[in-house]
Amino acid sequence: LSDMFAQGDHSIAYYHFHAQDTRNSAYAGPSRGDLQYAARFGRTCLVFTWVSTRTLNVDVYTPDGAVVDLGVVTNP
Repeated sequence: LSDMFAQGDHSIAYYHFHAQDTRNSAYAGPSRGDLQYAARFGRTCLVFTWVSTRTLNVDVYTPDGAVVDLGVVTNP
């Protein structure tokens, strides 16, 4: 885990998935904990959330709390 944080300074962004189920639209976007993480570590992050069996919602969030919905990615 410490290696991940050490190498994080070289990354463009951290990312993770909200993927408990294929229909997570209620959880799309960063959670309060996600925003706290970004602020604490000074990281720009991406979160991908399954909103249907073929569609991911994508959001970027920054250490200052800005959240930008980048839209969705759909697998045809």
